[in-house]
Amino acid sequence: MYLRYQGINHVSILVRNNERARHFFVDVLGFRQHKRIPVWFVGGSGVVHAVEIPDAPMEKPLPYDVVRHAAFQVDDLQEVLARLLRASLKPYQVDMQMQQKFLTDPNDDLSYGTETVFVADYDGNLFEFVQIGRGLFVEEADLFQEK
Repeated sequence: MYLRYQGINHVSILVRNNERARHFFVDVLGFRQHKRIPVWFVGGSGVVHAVEIPDAPMEKPLPYDVVRHAAFQVDDLQEVLARLLRASLKPYQVDMQMQQKFLTDPNDDLSYGTETVFVADYDGNLFEFVQIGRGLFVEEADLFQEK
């Protein structure tokens, strides 16, 4: 018997500065701050919980750390790219061998590799942005579509 899951309640990430995390999620990505818990950031039906540890060591990620990330489903991948570039972040795409192609223009062609977009936040936490109907997700069902 399977337990009925409703979805992921939240993902917790480590940050050195909550205000910088707020800027990334609210100002850059367009999430909203949770009404009662200011270190929770709500995007659609997902929540990111930022845990501030100012002196936490943030070692450089290993080359294969692209597999350790949180992914957000978006309606418009090109708009996400534009927001990331306006914030002077370094978005990129990967192929199935984890080779990276950095994106530098909001109008870059997003058909490389998996056709998703990755970016590290200011503390090195890695996020992927997925658009249903593109690349690796071309035949996937929209899990957030009303039934």
